[in-house]
Amino acid sequence: MKKIIFIVTIILIITTSFTFGKKVQPKDQNPGIISGTFPVYESASSVTITAGYGKCSQAYWQMDTDKTLPLAGSIPSGEDFLYIYIDFASVNSSSDNPAFYGSTTEPVYENFGWYKNKDRCIGVLWINSSGQIVNFQNNSRNEYIGIGPIKRVLENGSPGTSYKTLETTAYVPVNAIGIYIYARNIDADNTSVIMIAPFENTQSRLVNYSLKSWAATTGWLMLERGWSRDIKWYGADNDDNRFRIDFVGFRIER
Repeated sequence: MKKIIFIVTIILIITTSFTFGKKVQPKDQNPGIISGTFPVYESASSVTITAGYGKCSQAYWQMDTDKTLPLAGSIPSGEDFLYIYIDFASVNSSSDNPAFYGSTTEPVYENFGWYKNKDRCIGVLWINSSGQIVNFQNNSRNEYIGIGPIKRVLENGSPGTSYKTLETTAYVPVNAIGIYIYARNIDADNTSVIMIAPFENTQSRLVNYSLKSWAATTGWLMLERGWSRDIKWYGADNDDNRFRIDFVGFRIER
């Protein structure tokens, strides 16, 4: 019995000597795991990447402090989404000092995450017509909310007797699973109606009816991976052609 205890003790000592002081990488966890490491607005040309950890093409990173990311060299001159990537090569060579960069190239879903080749998308920014990062708030649920509308996608809309399709793919990131919307409708003489739905599912929608001349609604319109990201909208055929839809933010997968 003493020999068994002695052998177990030696094994524990040897194991501890090799692991003490090293980061324990969650190799057996979900290969799509990611926590933190999202962009926070800093200026019109830079963001802060928060501390966090995760997997990038099966390589593990753990960044314990925030990091400033200048983006002036990668920001497009006009309206577009700028996807923020973690560089696989940097993670593979130094798991605690990863590099990040911006690109307008859209990621694709593979390896349990959104990737451009081996580089994983960790965030998305909206660039305005002046080539500047629009001021925004972000959170751990990967909800990007603009300080003011990101884009007015419909102005003075003329409702009909059924849903109308609005092509909005250009104003929603490819990895979005939700759009934060503000919508307004005006009818001076009759009930105002607002209905907004994903193109693929009109049963999942934002709805508001008003007995007065003015109605508005705001909230999340949820999408499924692979959907078109276009929307449908409905008022009523007697409205005053004053239907307005603003996109204020989006929720993404990473």
